[in-house]
Amino acid sequence: MAGILTGYTFRVMDVLSRLRHRFDASLDRFIARRPGLAGNTVRYGWVLLAMLTILLLAVGVVTGRERSQEIIYATEDGSVVSLEPESGEVTEIYTGNPDDYATSLARTGGRSISFTILREDGGELRGDLYSADLVRNTRALTQRAEPGEVLADSSFSGDRTWLLASRYTAGSSPANVLALPASGVTKRLLEPDLLGAVPVLGPVWGAENTVYAWRLGPDGLTLTAYNFFERRQATVYETQKRVGAPYYYFDSNALVFDERPQGADLSESRVKLLVGTGEIPLSGVEDLGLYDPAPIVPELDDALPVMWTDGEKTGVGLMDSKDWSFSKTGITVETGSRNPRVSRDGAYVATTDAAGTVLTVRRMGDGSVVRRVDDLQEPGATLDRMREAGFGPPREARWFASENFSWRSLDDD
Repeated sequence: MAGILTGYTFRVMDVLSRLRHRFDASLDRFIARRPGLAGNTVRYGWVLLAMLTILLLAVGVVTGRERSQEIIYATEDGSVVSLEPESGEVTEIYTGNPDDYATSLARTGGRSISFTILREDGGELRGDLYSADLVRNTRALTQRAEPGEVLADSSFSGDRTWLLASRYTAGSSPANVLALPASGVTKRLLEPDLLGAVPVLGPVWGAENTVYAWRLGPDGLTLTAYNFFERRQATVYETQKRVGAPYYYFDSNALVFDERPQGADLSESRVKLLVGTGEIPLSGVEDLGLYDPAPIVPELDDALPVMWTDGEKTGVGLMDSKDWSFSKTGITVETGSRNPRVSRDGAYVATTDAAGTVLTVRRMGDGSVVRRVDDLQEPGATLDRMREAGFGPPREARWFASENFSWRSLDDD
């Protein structure tokens, strides 16, 4: 039997070899009858190859941009959706309802997003952390809360391996901050969960293993740097004024936030730039009020968007992270507009109205309106539902509440 198979194999190989030789001979005769073909192939073949390469790259860029820049936002009815600004196409990421309410969308992240789901458990409100992968179209429970516990306003670390969330309870425990791996395997609190401890609000990731958060005391707010692995902390800044959500700029180790007297108009707001405990002056501001600084935009030379107002006009500006200078973009918006967010490719800017319930997308080039969204969930929706359920979050917690939208690129890692 083995001999028969061996003979058959050799016979097949012989036939294939003859066919190859015949093809080579036919190709040689074809080229011989056309003496200019070989020379032209050598001479111009590389040009054709280059043109094909450029064509394929162009097609890749165009198709990659069709859905590369999207706005992810939470709706007023408790869903999470993505919006393609030019076409207006909306894709459901999480379908919620009043009893299964998605809220508190994370400000940071790439193709992965994090948000809170509010639901009742045994008559008590519970706020679980969920995550979704925009490319794989998958969702997962990251951290289940206990009944009477809400985890909100989450944010990813720079390498997206850790997640922060503000922790609120219906009991006597003060507001705290929970740090956990993105996989949700372990968890730890920034401050010990003790009766009488000061509330901790507005956390943001800093350098490796470092978290910045505001401690709320009787004399105001204290910005504190926590190394939560070594259980060390240091005071960075103290204020009795109203402050906004901080952002950390890794390349220069700078922390950015806005500050204004409580009850004052936005025209009195100023941007603070801290490196360590030292403050960096921002040039080019003149007498403008600057507020709501946003994450850097790589395609705009790592500039940070920020709102400006002179008390009459309001617009979008940029802070240069290289020399920390401010400049206007030429885009003016409605008075009281908030939360400037520029798309990852620098092509669009989105802002909200004063209430945070209407989202407007404009082109960065000329300021023309591309899209309006009228069902954006207001920033304080999570806190309002908590109060209705008997929670008592500090009044200052609203200063750091998520604006419930952000840009994402499907090309992000």
